[in-house]
Amino acid sequence: MTTPDFTARIEDIRKKWLKLLGGLPDNRPACDARILLQEPGDGYQKIKLSLAADCTYPDDRITAWLLLPENAPKPYPVVLALHGTTCGMGKDLTIGEPERMAPMPADFAAMGTEMLRNRAYGLDFVHAGFAVFAPDIYADGERIEKGHRAYEPITFYQRYPYWSVVGKAVYDNQIAIDYLLNRPDIDSRRIGVVGHSLGGHSAIFLAGLDTRIAACCSNGGCTVFRKYYEHWARTPLPPELIKENPPVYCYIPGFQIYMWRTDIPNPVEFGDIMGLVAPRPMLYGGAIANLGTPGHVEVLQETWDKAYDIYCQAQASDALEYNIYPGTHDFPPRARKATVDWFKNVM
Repeated sequence: MTTPDFTARIEDIRKKWLKLLGGLPDNRPACDARILLQEPGDGYQKIKLSLAADCTYPDDRITAWLLLPENAPKPYPVVLALHGTTCGMGKDLTIGEPERMAPMPADFAAMGTEMLRNRAYGLDFVHAGFAVFAPDIYADGERIEKGHRAYEPITFYQRYPYWSVVGKAVYDNQIAIDYLLNRPDIDSRRIGVVGHSLGGHSAIFLAGLDTRIAACCSNGGCTVFRKYYEHWARTPLPPELIKENPPVYCYIPGFQIYMWRTDIPNPVEFGDIMGLVAPRPMLYGGAIANLGTPGHVEVLQETWDKAYDIYCQAQASDALEYNIYPGTHDFPPRARKATVDWFKNVM
């Protein structure tokens, strides 16, 4: 049973967060699912599909893989498996096929097969009997804007100058949930979300704003807004500088005023956004070496403490858990197994 103080606090955070994101559209496009490809996997079926992602612009479509286990009872529990920064591979990395569309970027090729497999967490879930919905985030995978590079959402901000790609990601994933709820083979009560790094941010952002998510795991995606103004409030480059500079991923333009005026406190912090998931179960996973970045342990403790305070206010302190493991910014086998087991327990 949540308290009135918790409800008021959550509504205040939600209102401020949505304002920063530029809001979410009141309407979503009618379910328009197009099957692009069907293939057998190792004990599961692979369905590549696209969904309409904008009520005004028909060229904007969500591309995704839907993995369905072959020997699991229906209706299936399902997880949205959100990929991290992939520089063009998108959803294909999440299902263990990083070179399906094109040769992988050099930075990822240098990782080696083990670390690449660690990012294919969609496979862990489908082998455990979950359905998996693995979409491309806007500006990566097959959703890179025509004529632009990965994570260069130029057209998006021309169309929607007062929105944000973070708000867009939440909106797109809500469309994905709409689609999944229309499938009789999906259990509407057991919809989860998991992601690593950028996907870990995205998992929290989605679960915080959509209560249809029953459980959320963010691996390597817990951070802070206060310390990374330049990261969260990047501005698009002028056209004359685009080709000569790396792509600029403009997360939340609404944060720009707080970057310019550091004397103004942020309306919300990352721990507040984690708290929006309360009282539903949430698991945070992170590597010790990643946490060992100077100052980062304290920052994450600050974020965790704020989220935990909200969960306590919701009388759901046991629903917020963490899994810290050896290594660097990765999602190794032990951590992935712990995550799958956690979802089996809470959903």
